[in-house]
Amino acid sequence: FYRRRGFHDARVRSLEVLRPDGEAAVLGFQVEEGAPLRVTDVRFHGNAALSSAVLRSMLTNQVAALETWPELDLPMREDPLETEGRERRYDTSVVSPPDPSTVYVEDAWLEAADAMTTAYREQGFASAQVTFRGLTVDVAQHKAEADFDVEEGPQALIRAPIFLGIPLEVDPVWVNLLLPVGTPLSFEKVDQAQAALERGLGREGYLFAHVSNSVSVEENGTTAQVTYRTDAGPRVRVGQVLLQGLTRSDPDVVLAQLDLQPGAPLSVEALAEAQRRLSRLGLFRQAEVSLADPNRREASKDVLVTVQERPRIDGEVSGGYFLVDGPRITLDTAWRNLDGRGLNLLARGKVNYAGASAEALSSSRLPAGCSTGELSGEACESDLDGFSGLGGRGNLALSQPRLSFLAPQEIGARLDLIGERVHRPSYLSTRFAAVMGVS
Repeated sequence: FYRRRGFHDARVRSLEVLRPDGEAAVLGFQVEEGAPLRVTDVRFHGNAALSSAVLRSMLTNQVAALETWPELDLPMREDPLETEGRERRYDTSVVSPPDPSTVYVEDAWLEAADAMTTAYREQGFASAQVTFRGLTVDVAQHKAEADFDVEEGPQALIRAPIFLGIPLEVDPVWVNLLLPVGTPLSFEKVDQAQAALERGLGREGYLFAHVSNSVSVEENGTTAQVTYRTDAGPRVRVGQVLLQGLTRSDPDVVLAQLDLQPGAPLSVEALAEAQRRLSRLGLFRQAEVSLADPNRREASKDVLVTVQERPRIDGEVSGGYFLVDGPRITLDTAWRNLDGRGLNLLARGKVNYAGASAEALSSSRLPAGCSTGELSGEACESDLDGFSGLGGRGNLALSQPRLSFLAPQEIGARLDLIGERVHRPSYLSTRFAAVMGVS
């Protein structure tokens, strides 16, 4: 802790004093802080591709990453679970650390030298090496100057990658995009291109493909040849589609949504897309599409579809009192999968008695507009007693989330029949409507 605060010569010793009876002890610490040491200059020798400012910032960031903040108490926090992101906690009882660019911490500086070496090698300098030469200390002024030696070496530029064992159906375009010819060698991008090639093989049905890479630096370190070796394995095709868990649903509807034809190449993306389509049907609580015996390498794999259907009928009833509408009861229910092909009947009803609303109970039983002359005729001849005081809204809908005869196109349709009767102090409204939609 002391050295990360700039006290390079600090020494801390622990002392333990036992009571004569041996039943207790006193633990103490002897601290020799010494004078703080400040690094005033850091020099890099031999660097050209990366500037001294960039290398110095890497050193500073490495020292800052190792700063420690002791937990001396537990202050109240507005966001104790850190749901809005983590924040560095500063304690006012502890002296803030000095500028990390002026602190010498040996282990942090050695790790920074390794990070600089890695940065060079990601720029194509395959033989680059950064070493910490040493520290020159001015004992009287408590200041120091540091020196790093940089051996960059030649920069290796990538040649056109070589592909061995890759099937003709697979186009390695993603590798060529990630590793353009003439760009500096980056081992990170070499690995990314390998992962992209494996994904491309998987999309073409080579689910068990394995890709390895090798890099050779040639011509005195100025060129790099990347070679990808592919063990493609069998091209997996769809065998049988096995359905589990269907009780009311038509298997043809499920098969149409899967869009997995026997004999067609099988990919992980196709399985994920089939599972997504089933989930969007709205017929199942849970849907899973997977391979039967996935670890066995074979050219034909059966697809296992496991579903858990929703209950045929579900709904809820609620009620309450509202100042404008009076007592209200609401029924919301659904009859799902009526015909086994995904047709749903949805019903929502709301009935209220305006005769017991706050307006009706606190004034005349007639609408407010009758007393001011704004309303006349039938609206003022009926009061809010009996059936005249009933209001509400009913919505009956037929919904087909996916039209099976248009599969695999994801097209659905819905028809709504709506009726409404609304009591308000200034008007009485009764209306009906029908709405049809396609999505």
